Amino acid sequence: MINGEVVQIVEIQARSVQGRTLPFRCRGADGRLYYVKGRDAGRPSLIAEWLASSLALAFGLPVAEFRIVEIPEEMEWLGLPDFQDLGVGYAFGSVIADSVIDLPFGFVDRVPDQLRRDVAVFDW
Repeated sequence: MINGEVVQIVEIQARSVQGRTLPFRCRGADGRLYYVKGRDAGRPSLIAEWLASSLALAFGLPVAEFRIVEIPEEMEWLGLPDFQDLGVGYAFGSVIADSVIDLPFGFVDRVPDQLRRDVAVFDW
């Protein structure tokens, strides 16, 4: 199985106001909260997200835990706003971690040199 398990989504809480694809904040059957990117992100983008996250993890970069998640068809019946952007079926979910913030450019010098090099090489 992909990442050891596919997590069933049991609750859709809200749409994020951050991120280019404005992911959805959802709860999985495992009790954890996820930012979920679905249909609106596009299938090639979701595959690229999973591949890049897997490679970053293998490279030793600090990345949020991630899973393939599944949005059940029954959730479509709830009539939630923007649900068509999430869609049903498989999607990409990042576990929401406490105390995580965006890194403003002015704080980059506080990141250890080796980690900055690793990120630069990975991004290249």
